Amino acid sequence: MSTAVLAVFAGCLAATLWFRLIPQSGNRFWKLFAIAAAMLGIAFLAVTEPFEIRKVVAACVMPVGLIWIVLSAVGILAAKVADRRVTACVWSVWIAFTVGGNAVVGGAMAGFLESKWTRVDPMASHTFDAVLVLGGGVARHHHGQVYVGSSGDRAMLGARLYLAGLADRLVTTGPVYRVGDQPFPTVPELTAQIWQDLGIPSEAIVNINGPRATKEEIAEFAVVVEEEDWQRVAVVSSAIHLRRVERHCRRLGLDATLLPANFLSTQHPMRPRDLVPRSEGFRLIEAAMWEIVGQLAGR
Repeated sequence: MSTAVLAVFAGCLAATLWFRLIPQSGNRFWKLFAIAAAMLGIAFLAVTEPFEIRKVVAACVMPVGLIWIVLSAVGILAAKVADRRVTACVWSVWIAFTVGGNAVVGGAMAGFLESKWTRVDPMASHTFDAVLVLGGGVARHHHGQVYVGSSGDRAMLGARLYLAGLADRLVTTGPVYRVGDQPFPTVPELTAQIWQDLGIPSEAIVNINGPRATKEEIAEFAVVVEEEDWQRVAVVSSAIHLRRVERHCRRLGLDATLLPANFLSTQHPMRPRDLVPRSEGFRLIEAAMWEIVGQLAGR
């Protein structure tokens, strides 16, 4: 009941503010728009749980949400005082910003790229002679501390496979990692350090230093596989990245099992907070677009 009372109060306040801002001789469209906005506000608040309302408010006061609200206000103002071309440009930017920061859209794009591997359980695989863990999942702070980054599940999955007896060797690749005034290590060296901290012996780790792109990493790994005469190999990477990995393996004739790590897609139902653009949405869409562009560029 208290939520409904609050909804009615908020709707009446919104309608009052709109009518105060619109001149008495104002366009009838804007008055109808004000009434519709007030009714939608009442309906939203009446049917939404207080917890979700707080989440929506929190999303709106974050930097991305504030920019979105400002863009909305600019669009409304432009519709009142500017010509149609300016108004169309402003609302085009608003639409692009809204869609570009939508976590549901980003999750759907990531889900499409990850769909082939959603039912793959890496820990249910057979034993491999070697497992390649593609670089990019580790980092080092300027004071020297090594840690796993946003895609650090790659390194962790490799460690789990070895510790479970599913991998005889762990192979890691990547470029030189430049940070602070410390000696410049390579990504494989950082990954190997984390693995050794977890109890994996150095003789079970193979570093391939230097490759900067997926295409180069897979090519270097294929050479090592042939030199070592490994018969059963696997490649671990982020699930969203495996389509590119698969294409490069096929091109080189490398028969490798692909094991997914750190899925980005989610399957939660649409929530009111998802209507507000957020940094999470931009991050998901950027990750998906990065993979799409990488496939088109052959990287």
